[in-house]
Amino acid sequence: MPSKPVKELTYCLTEIISETNGITIHDTLELACASEYAEEHTAVRKSLMEFRKLLGGFQQDEVDIHTLLSHPVSEALKNFFKNFPLPYKEE
Repeated sequence: MPSKPVKELTYCLTEIISETNGITIHDTLELACASEYAEEHTAVRKSLMEFRKLLGGFQQDEVDIHTLLSHPVSEALKNFFKNFPLPYKEE
């Protein structure tokens, strides 16, 4: 069972991904950091910002993949894809 921070991150990322269509991980994380949910949940915002920094470091060969994969945001993304596709909800 995911921890509370991972559940909150999964919720935040699921909301952003379900409201957008085919954007990059960088853009997804940027929107998630600026989301109302992240503004209200400072631990979520902090974790997202930390992951963005680590991802940038990975792209520059400064951070290894195991560091990224062990981060709570990676766990949240794994949860999202594990539950994909999301049930369709008509608005």
